[in-house]
Amino acid sequence: MGLFRSKNSKGKDKDKKASSISKKQLEQYKDPTIGLTLKKLKMGLWVEEHIPFFKKIIICLLIFSCVGLWIYSIIGFGWYIFKGMEQDEQMINELTRKNLITHEELIQKNSNNLNTGSVKIMDYASNYDLSVKVKSVSEQYRAKFDYCFLQGDKEIDCGHSFIFPKKTKYILSLANEFDGADNIHFQITGLKWNKINYREIRNWKKFLDKHLNFVFKDVQFNSNHQNELSDKENLNNLSFNVVNDTPYSYWEAPFNIFFYNTSNLIAVNRYVVNKFYSGKERNVELVWHGYVNRITNIEIKPELNIMDKDIYIKPQAAKEVDMFLPEQ
Repeated sequence: MGLFRSKNSKGKDKDKKASSISKKQLEQYKDPTIGLTLKKLKMGLWVEEHIPFFKKIIICLLIFSCVGLWIYSIIGFGWYIFKGMEQDEQMINELTRKNLITHEELIQKNSNNLNTGSVKIMDYASNYDLSVKVKSVSEQYRAKFDYCFLQGDKEIDCGHSFIFPKKTKYILSLANEFDGADNIHFQITGLKWNKINYREIRNWKKFLDKHLNFVFKDVQFNSNHQNELSDKENLNNLSFNVVNDTPYSYWEAPFNIFFYNTSNLIAVNRYVVNKFYSGKERNVELVWHGYVNRITNIEIKPELNIMDKDIYIKPQAAKEVDMFLPEQ
């Protein structure tokens, strides 16, 4: 019996040893193809078993987030209704009471004002011609404005004019009657600036030249001392031909005429050509009273606001108006 038990116990020890060896080997087992181990298998099994738990945690977090956002929104909306609207109204009232700058004021602030010279007075018998030089130093803005020639506080002549970017021009007032030539000055009011749209007008200089391309030919001037009737009437005579070399026809084409003795402006005049069609040539002849000194140079400039669409004769209207308006 003792011998039997001894042998039997030895067998059990061998089984336990074999079992412990096989479990250790199993734990150390590693798949030679993808490197999968028993530890990784246990971890994957644990994750798989707890997936529903993870889903519940995510759902709870989302619910808490939505509830928190809704509560924040409701509180914020309620605060705006009871306090925020009143504060906004107070702020708007304060802004309207302040002197806020308008769009036109902003343009004028960013644009340079017009520079004006002194009024030049030219005396012809009992009448006076007035001229003043106006200069725009703005590079991108054209201007429209009202103006008045004044003697003290009394208006002599008022009108409306314009000027283009970086241009200098004369404002004229002809055949005025007033007592004396003292305290004559020039005033600009209602100045409005408009920016040139360079998306539509790529090259402003070419655009200007294309619309104001008038050719003057055969310019002849006879002053009062050259005129046969000057001894009795003091008559001056100017004649010239002008060609509308633009692709546009104009209802009225005003021309300002300047007479110089060297660089000194000594006389001015104006002539308006009605219904001046593209490609046409007109003869102009002016006769006026007054004593004019020696003339060395004559300058003729068109006075057309080419940005005003109403000055153009549309092709379809040219034939219709031709029978009603006589040519000059």
